[in-house]
Amino acid sequence: MKKISFLYLALALLFDSCATVDRKDIFSIAETVEKSFKQGKIDKLKPFFEYHMDSLSQEQKDYIKEILTFYKEKSIKKIDVDSTDFWLFKSCDISYLVDDTYYQVSFLYDRDSVGIITLSGFYFSNINEACTTSKNKPYCPSSDIVFKRLSWTTDYYGKSFKNGAIELQNKTDFDINYIKFRVTLAKGGNKYFFGETFFSQTVESYKPIYKGDIATIEVPGMSDYYAGFKIDKDNMQFSAELIEIKPKPISSWCLKIQELDKKVKSMLNN
Repeated sequence: MKKISFLYLALALLFDSCATVDRKDIFSIAETVEKSFKQGKIDKLKPFFEYHMDSLSQEQKDYIKEILTFYKEKSIKKIDVDSTDFWLFKSCDISYLVDDTYYQVSFLYDRDSVGIITLSGFYFSNINEACTTSKNKPYCPSSDIVFKRLSWTTDYYGKSFKNGAIELQNKTDFDINYIKFRVTLAKGGNKYFFGETFFSQTVESYKPIYKGDIATIEVPGMSDYYAGFKIDKDNMQFSAELIEIKPKPISSWCLKIQELDKKVKSMLNN
């Protein structure tokens, strides 16, 4: 009889913990996530996962440990709760200030046909550190720079290049004034396999390329380069790999710091 009573009590407590949460309101979910981590009671979040957290990866388990450790800090100040709700990507970010550093506890989620929210993962970020890393990292939006074709001329015998150039298009939303990329040439005509490499060079150009424009950039190393075989479009392949472009737009992490700075200033003024 005591076992049955205990079971009913446990179920009642579980029901009560879920009943106080609006499963359609992301801010209500965020409050529950924060409270569960602060109390160290992660099991309370199991009902919000499709498989009750049984299928979490090791990476997710590591993030959970990191977040639990973070919430043991005594000087945490919550600054903002922000939700991003796109068709294929939904996340909620809870931002904090510890001393002079911003941190972010995030969780991914989905909504069913009636708007019920289901959690799918947790993440933890040091926003200041991420901003610094992004500043020091070359900007390389490889999908926004399209290498269209390689053009060249040869000598009378067709075994040496006189010159060569790459035609590319700037599909970013801004004009660029610097580009760095690597050009690789290979012998072979199989469209499914890249052949034996015989030329590779990193190319830099400060030529302005306006957004949407197609530009032609010379490949200096191809001038008077001896290939050693009869050069023909049917027996030669090329590839081009973007390394960096400038100017580099400010990263989302650094923009986040600017946004949080304004909110902190507003909080202090109030």
